[in-house]
Amino acid sequence: RVYVYNRQGNVVSGWNFDRTERIVTKPIQHFRVSGRDYLVLADTNRPYILNRRGEERVRLQRFFSQAKHSSFTLEAGSSGVPPRLITTDTLGVVRLIYLDGRVEDLPLRRMSAQHSFDYQDITGNGVREFIYLDGKNLHVFNRSGNELFTTRLPHQASPGIIYFHFGARDRKVGIVAREQSLIYLINGDGTFYKGFPLRGITPFSIGQFANTRTRFNLVVGSSTGFVLNYAVQ
Repeated sequence: RVYVYNRQGNVVSGWNFDRTERIVTKPIQHFRVSGRDYLVLADTNRPYILNRRGEERVRLQRFFSQAKHSSFTLEAGSSGVPPRLITTDTLGVVRLIYLDGRVEDLPLRRMSAQHSFDYQDITGNGVREFIYLDGKNLHVFNRSGNELFTTRLPHQASPGIIYFHFGARDRKVGIVAREQSLIYLINGDGTFYKGFPLRGITPFSIGQFANTRTRFNLVVGSSTGFVLNYAVQ
């Protein structure tokens, strides 16, 4: 079941959604296109795209099972392409969902059902790429479906990809190998950033403290319960 509350914690009247077919295990996402709200969620059977009253705003022409570690990304319409939501199914096929209900498939490479997926610009060229993290491999494809690079990690990666923007064209991604208590920072061209891996088991942040303007600080949790602060050039 899906419930809606206002900021005072009271149930919002007029919400009509009953229940999904299966249990929902991921956060509900919200998008706004041309003044309209789209509440997007998925169970193991299918996605749901609702309006603010809980009614199905977009009825998909075809259903599919979204990958466990894949979220929805909105791509605003441009160059004759209407707005669409982008995600992957359990086989790693990119699913392009248009707001009229059409669903297009873009098979790039067979992935395991445990892959993580996102649609971000990690090369810094101003255009988003299809990004997969599956097992020990980070795969990046351009919008045409061509593979830009594959980076193989020494260890099995934990689900989830972290993004860092250090400049207009300086992008990096963070990956955690929790079982080995290691974290990796990878450049936008797929190479490993110098000095990595470092010790850590949690998603990490990189920024500057007030008294450290000449370097960046990386903050991460350790396997022994401490917060670690690394100096990163």
